[in-house]
Amino acid sequence: MENNINKPLPEGIRKVAANYKRLQLSWFTIHYAAGLTAIISGALASISSSSEVPLFIQQNTWLWGLLATIFGSVVVFLTPLEKAKDYKLSYYELFMGVQKYCAGSIEIKTLLEVLEKSQSRVLGIHVETP
Repeated sequence: MENNINKPLPEGIRKVAANYKRLQLSWFTIHYAAGLTAIISGALASISSSSEVPLFIQQNTWLWGLLATIFGSVVVFLTPLEKAKDYKLSYYELFMGVQKYCAGSIEIKTLLEVLEKSQSRVLGIHVETP
């Protein structure tokens, strides 16, 4: 096994890892922001028929229903939580591969296989490694 300690990491792998980290955070944010918006909008739509709520809520029943529908659909059809999990797992896998490479316990070929596996997960395809 070659000694990788203090060996430079290929810039492409560093960029892919940073991209995975950013995208997993983005998809988690979309999931929770859309989900909470749908829940709150649905609750406002439910209580808007009551005369005891502020006039602004009563007059915008259509808006609360529309927001609940749109943001509920985002959570259901885009499945941001699944995408976030894929990016998180791929980031962790690649991060650990980079750490092992930098510590000298794996070679560049193995690191590239880890990269290929993580990209396959994110793209949703199955790639067999020879």
